[in-house]
Amino acid sequence: MDKQTPPAASPVVIALMGLPGSGKTTVASILARDRDLSVISRDVIREALFRPCGYSEIEKQTAYRALLIAIGACLMLGRSCVIDGMTFSRSAELNDVRAVTGRADAHFLPVLLDCPLETAQARARADAAGHRREADDGDATVLIAAVAQRFEHPPVDVLRLDATKAPEEIADTIIDLIGRLHLDNHA
Repeated sequence: MDKQTPPAASPVVIALMGLPGSGKTTVASILARDRDLSVISRDVIREALFRPCGYSEIEKQTAYRALLIAIGACLMLGRSCVIDGMTFSRSAELNDVRAVTGRADAHFLPVLLDCPLETAQARARADAAGHRREADDGDATVLIAAVAQRFEHPPVDVLRLDATKAPEEIADTIIDLIGRLHLDNHA
């Protein structure tokens, strides 16, 4: 099966939503590798801008503004992208990305990787034990629980995918939807 992203009449912005540990980075990496999508990650931007990164609110907000600019630049270049490094636990963040996408007349695809709290926490513990994530100053399981508490109910147009499924299966579902967006543009 050809896994290349079909050429869309307009670019697509995929906003991966979900708890830390839900698989957003893994799915984004698969989409980037197999579907030639740009990955725009607030976490990567923040770590590049602030060395050492103190994970402060000002660092987070600065990286978020840079992320919005990067999305706009990708869209101006006609490139589709996937957003990583954010939970989108607050609807205002999702609405900002929706606005940038709308101004560029691009498709917006918000995807919630729906993950049980216990699964996300177990993944974080496994990542820490396997040194797959850079350690920060706090316990990731506590952070995940806090994010879960503040997570706002997602909008009705959000595609909900079961984050306990294989990341490849999740990525294939997303790419199938992009293909349908492409076909709808040409109908």
